[in-house]
Amino acid sequence: MTRRGTFMLRRKSRTDRIRAKLRDIKEQLRKRMHEPILIQGTWLAQVVRGYFAYRAVPMNIHALRSFRHNVMKHWRRALR
Repeated sequence: MTRRGTFMLRRKSRTDRIRAKLRDIKEQLRKRMHEPILIQGTWLAQVVRGYFAYRAVPMNIHALRSFRHNVMKHWRRALR
């Protein structure tokens, strides 16, 4: 139910697809490890923006935050 009292569907991203996308990003970061940070950041921002544009539906913010957090974690590890 919403605050107004109407019925609302709760939508949630499939975790197997999230994990698969994160695995792909991790592989790409390994391949792009020696590129300049600016180029890596530009590419990664484009990937995250596209993912959000496709997956951003009402009541799915938790999955999007988790995805963004994990992408930042993978990038931080690749930079080290």
